[in-house]
Amino acid sequence: MKYRWTVAAPDPLLTRPLESGLGVSPLLAHCLVQRGLADLEEARRFLEPRLKSLTDPYQLPNMDRAVERLFTARARREPFVIFGDYDVDGVTATTLLETSLTALGWQVSHYLPHRMDEGYGLSQAGVENCLARFPVSLMLAVDCGSTAANQIGWLAERGVDVIVLDHHQVSEPAPAAVALVNPQLAPDDANHPRALCSAALAFKLLHAVLRHGRELSLEEFVRFDLKPLLDLVALGTVADLVPLRGENRILVTAGLKRLETTERPGLVALKEVAQTRSPIGVYEVGFQLGPRLNAAGRLETAESALELLLAEDFAAALPLAQALDTTNRERQTIEKKIADDVVGIVRSKFRPDQDFIIVEGALQWHIGVVGIVAARVLR
Repeated sequence: MKYRWTVAAPDPLLTRPLESGLGVSPLLAHCLVQRGLADLEEARRFLEPRLKSLTDPYQLPNMDRAVERLFTARARREPFVIFGDYDVDGVTATTLLETSLTALGWQVSHYLPHRMDEGYGLSQAGVENCLARFPVSLMLAVDCGSTAANQIGWLAERGVDVIVLDHHQVSEPAPAAVALVNPQLAPDDANHPRALCSAALAFKLLHAVLRHGRELSLEEFVRFDLKPLLDLVALGTVADLVPLRGENRILVTAGLKRLETTERPGLVALKEVAQTRSPIGVYEVGFQLGPRLNAAGRLETAESALELLLAEDFAAALPLAQALDTTNRERQTIEKKIADDVVGIVRSKFRPDQDFIIVEGALQWHIGVVGIVAARVLR
């Protein structure tokens, strides 16, 4: 099929203020307008993303409740568990929170569900297994939980408070969590970014926690620096395919610079195994680093990916990175086999004039890769 592209003519009423206000060429001004950036200040922030332009973390719904419950746990020396997710966003967010909150005086454990045995998100099986392993009275659900009303109710009956830190669609009714920190509950405007992934939300939660700790004049909070965590934020944000505009653009721009020079042993090892070269951009994250971290969670459990990011030295990290590379190759083989099967089936019976939806399935197809296969078949 051949396409004929018709380029929209630039509107001088929109482009000229950008040309003069930003000192950019007519072509760049036209591109900005075409991408919905006709407002001068919004365009400036797009071209010059700076951390100081990040919004107040307390503008996120229920952030104050989450911080209050966390500080109550710290004061009581009450241990809690982070219930994470098995994709890159979930693993990076879990790493961010576990390492930082531990350093700031909390007693933190983590639990990642097994894709095949426990299913997706805050499932009943996952919750029961987590609680059996970590009999706590506080759970922080990360990158999941926004639709887990039944599971959170079950936990409440057993005296377990749940904080949900998530960006997915919220169920109706919403789960009765102690705090449901989800940008989907916020107004859709510039002051309330709604497209943040969970790694970014973890960063925002830590920002809010630091502010409160500094207000209390706690020395370790005064000394703590959030910026070294931006390598993980960039990794999770790019891998989760959220739009790179607004706060995401700010975080990824700063995070990619951190990723370039990171001393985090797990990421140093992963870059070496993936043969990632400088400069590191969204391609290197999306097609080299991200897939290797994702591979373990797609096939079984993301525990090895999390262990890699938590590794304290290069000697411990390198074999983990090599194992993830092997798992990723296995994932690619499985994916290609299923894709070949599906394409062969579809070609044999697809009628483009009558078939508007393609539905295919087989028991032997691995549930962890069928989504990627569906995208390939669509292309």
